[in-house]
Amino acid sequence: MEFNLPIEEIRAIFQKARETQNAFLKQQAENAIKISQSEETKAILKNMGLKV
Repeated sequence: MEFNLPIEEIRAIFQKARETQNAFLKQQAENAIKISQSEETKAILKNMGLKV
């Protein structure tokens, strides 16, 4: 798979992924509930603009 995106857009995508991951980790800590990695992956892909 090849992406032809400017570096700024790529950085924004990875920043959003980090924010999403941090939100999941915070939610896990607050609720003491494990969120499955597949749900985290779905959220990241959704933030990248892909349909899941």
